[in-house]
Amino acid sequence: MAEARDPGSIIESIFSAWVSRQEKGEGESIESLIEAHPEHRQMLRGLYADWKEIQGLEHQASRRESSLADRLRERFGSGVDPEVSLDGDATDERARSDSGSESKLYDDLRQRGPSSGRYRLDGELAQGGMGAILRVYDKDLRRNLAMKVMLEEKEGRLSRFLEEAQVTGQLDHPGIVPVHELGIDARGKVFFTMKLVKGKDLREIFEMVENGTDGWSVTRAVDVLKRVCEAMAFAHEKNVIHRDLKPANIMVGRHGEVYVMDWGLAKVLGQKETKDVRIAPASQSVVNTERRKVGSETPDSPLLTMDGDAIGTPSYMPIEQAEGNLDALGPRTDIYAIGAMLYHLLAGHAPYVEADENVAGRIILKRVLTGPPEPIRSLAKHAPVELIAICEKAMARKAAQRYASMTELSDDLRAYLERRVVKAHKTGVVAETRMWVVRNRALAASIVIGFLALGAFGWSQRIAAERAEKLAEGDRQRAAALDRVLQLADVKELRDLQARGKALLDDRVAVYRSYRGYDGLITSMKQWITDAETLAQRLPTHDATLATRSNSTRGKTRGGTPRSGNSSPGSVRSRSTIRTSSVCARCANA
Repeated sequence: MAEARDPGSIIESIFSAWVSRQEKGEGESIESLIEAHPEHRQMLRGLYADWKEIQGLEHQASRRESSLADRLRERFGSGVDPEVSLDGDATDERARSDSGSESKLYDDLRQRGPSSGRYRLDGELAQGGMGAILRVYDKDLRRNLAMKVMLEEKEGRLSRFLEEAQVTGQLDHPGIVPVHELGIDARGKVFFTMKLVKGKDLREIFEMVENGTDGWSVTRAVDVLKRVCEAMAFAHEKNVIHRDLKPANIMVGRHGEVYVMDWGLAKVLGQKETKDVRIAPASQSVVNTERRKVGSETPDSPLLTMDGDAIGTPSYMPIEQAEGNLDALGPRTDIYAIGAMLYHLLAGHAPYVEADENVAGRIILKRVLTGPPEPIRSLAKHAPVELIAICEKAMARKAAQRYASMTELSDDLRAYLERRVVKAHKTGVVAETRMWVVRNRALAASIVIGFLALGAFGWSQRIAAERAEKLAEGDRQRAAALDRVLQLADVKELRDLQARGKALLDDRVAVYRSYRGYDGLITSMKQWITDAETLAQRLPTHDATLATRSNSTRGKTRGGTPRSGNSSPGSVRSRSTIRTSSVCARCANA
């Protein structure tokens, strides 16, 4: 007789068989198992709950025991990690892992994807050839983020995806969106999260400049380009070039923040190229979707690289990139792109296209290859000549003729904004002086007025000097007349007048030499002349008095006997009167 089995062991056998089938991927759901054994419903649910708890603990243990790099290699192979280090600290992470230490690059990274419950999916923001950009909510830190998830695990694509995350994560600059977390979700999809930028891209900003909305002007947009230059100058110092700069990849936040986005085509100079950014043939350049059939290229069809990455319009692409000359790509490739964006700002449309022209990207590519775009000078005749010069230099077809560095381009844009000399336009003392006057209009105006005043003062001084010389000649004549008057009369008033006249003559010399005190001297001279003329009118009385005194003295001396001959009183009076009349006439006419 068969021994009766313990009900508990029967249930455990049923559940163990179900677990075995689950591990092989062949098992039914737990609900199906319970429906097949309804009499053991309660116990089966309890065993299932215990099993789930154990699975969760094992999952957490595995996460603690392995780094993200380990799990990436386990899933995708040993060569998937590009091991990018912009600070020169790149090492063989696998060797470090073998020695018992985790890779420095991934020390703090642990798998924590959306399935863990940290992130809540709030929709899709964009989708490209390599991955999708999702909007997620971080429940732990209570913030909205952007999450880029890799869609297809094609050969080489994961390495490029990881390189984008590593490069962007190491470019720590206010103008470059920071990467927060890199991981693998429960489905095995690689993702990284980054700051969610709210605002407008540069295409929308250019339209607002053209329409004059929200206070946007050319000057304000130039400031945005300057800040893009500053971010790119930082990247170039780290030996990273973007290779896909265009208005769609520049975001302007609601509070004026400027971000350079989408580093999917970036290259670290000096390291092995992981991407083939050459333009794919026409047969491979169209995305096969329900809306587009292969071979039907429309104006909004993105161009694809040989790796299948979308690059959009080539309007902002230099000729060396359009030709597929990968070895020639460098910092001046990005400089050209910023010059092309400045062209767009000034002309109102992108290079190589006309206003409101709807043309496919491959046609634009041919235009890039065959010749330069229409000169910006003919399209933006009223644009500032300094900006035109900057645009032309940055967009030179020969890379050697462009700005030598992104810093030089940034400096010229800053010089324009600060009204200093733009080196691409003019240099030298004259240009520096002109721009100084433009920057300091009020001060320059006051200096000009000062110079004019000094000139007018100098001119008035010269006129005053000429007048003074003429007056001086009259003074000399008056002085001579005064001396003659004093010779004829011994009067205290005349002596005082003589002293005043000599003092005035001395003052006159000092005044003529220094051009100071001129008005006061003229007033004193006029008063002196008035006094002299008054005294001159009294000379006949003085002359008669002198004649009387002379006769009286002569008579006393000679006993009252008159002199004989022509020395009679009458003859003396006659000569004195003639001389006095002559002097008075001179004084009166002086």
